[in-house]
Amino acid sequence: MKRTLVLLACLVPSGYAQAAAICDARVHFQSVAGTECLNGSPSGFAYFCKEGAPAPLLVNFQGGGACWDGNSCDCRPCVAGDSRPECAGVPPGVCTSGYIVESSPGNELAGDVSFSEDALLSSVNSPFNLRTSWNYAFIAYCTGDLHAGNAARSYTTTDHRQGYACSVDSDCRDPMTGASGPAGSCEAGLCKDVTYTVKHKGYADAAKILDSIAALFPAPVKVAAIGGSAGGYGVDCNLKQVRERYPEVRMYEMNDAGPPINPRYAKDYLADINSWGLFHFASDGTVISDTCPIESPDSILTWSWLAISYYNQIHFPDVRKAAAISRFDEVLGGFACLWGATPDAGGSCQWVVADSIADLFTSYLVSRQKSFNYKTYAATTDCHGVDSFDPSGHCDYDTFQENGVKFSDWVNAWMEQPSPVQWKNVVEPGRVPVPKGP
Repeated sequence: MKRTLVLLACLVPSGYAQAAAICDARVHFQSVAGTECLNGSPSGFAYFCKEGAPAPLLVNFQGGGACWDGNSCDCRPCVAGDSRPECAGVPPGVCTSGYIVESSPGNELAGDVSFSEDALLSSVNSPFNLRTSWNYAFIAYCTGDLHAGNAARSYTTTDHRQGYACSVDSDCRDPMTGASGPAGSCEAGLCKDVTYTVKHKGYADAAKILDSIAALFPAPVKVAAIGGSAGGYGVDCNLKQVRERYPEVRMYEMNDAGPPINPRYAKDYLADINSWGLFHFASDGTVISDTCPIESPDSILTWSWLAISYYNQIHFPDVRKAAAISRFDEVLGGFACLWGATPDAGGSCQWVVADSIADLFTSYLVSRQKSFNYKTYAATTDCHGVDSFDPSGHCDYDTFQENGVKFSDWVNAWMEQPSPVQWKNVVEPGRVPVPKGP
């Protein structure tokens, strides 16, 4: 899944908390005490400050996959001087296996990086591009839990680490650190299964990181909180925590490429993601959320991203909330199959995304009034977000349009910037015809 920090400037490591932001138009990465990535190393955030107060602030929750068991979290990250072919030209810490990008804090934050791939941050048609006065804070994603967890788990791989081939013991890399395997790791050409500990602390980390961001940027004139892919789920989950740090300012929020998944369509979904410590059940069977706040339009409360969206609509009507999601998101369709959804005749689970979005509109949308501060751009496409530059034009931020509405125009309307279109719900999707599976 997508990573979103790329900035053409020198990064200056800043260590732990400091008294004030360094506004020199350079990237600074700040570790935050008490945070934990999957492998236990500290997390943090990068920031780019061009203007002193007052100035608007963009808080960006980064994306980068998800994991929930021994196989999906088996990262085997690249290390310095790594001779593995898959690590050629890859920064240390980036995963070579599993369903996550990295198990330690944003390695793309360590060196000269560029905004060039992220259209929301570089397109002339974006309200946040570098030509504006916005300051930026990027919350690193290294917890594998969509910025939503607060748990430590012990996982065990299966089937010789999913057929992990080896010639010698050192070939069997550690799941979290990438270190060479100890003696006895390789047996008959396959790596032995391992048990290891991971820290799914995304929600708890976000609280500490947001405290540090608020200390550096205490009085922005307005705040926009956004996230793509895993970060899209993260910004929805953590909107309450963002609002608590900035209770008075004009605020905007956008979930990009984090479509809600209705648990009833994927039988293993809740059990898998509750590895992150999201909820528990009371003695009477009532679900109690332990991290992201939830609320339901009926008397039966079930943990889901739909219930998180509903909570945000009810409790933050003054925040302009946007969801930019694709009805047939191919990445989330793939995850839905992993979570136990029944594939359709073509082997796809993208119907889960389409029907979950339909459920959002039919059951979890608080109001359809034009003035209501929650709008969805639900594109009839398989794109996993349209916030990047795509030479093919298929998923391009500047050119993509749905029902005659360009996405870039819709984003500007959401941010109350000059735009030829109104900020409104774009496409109210119908359901995929049944039967959905074989």
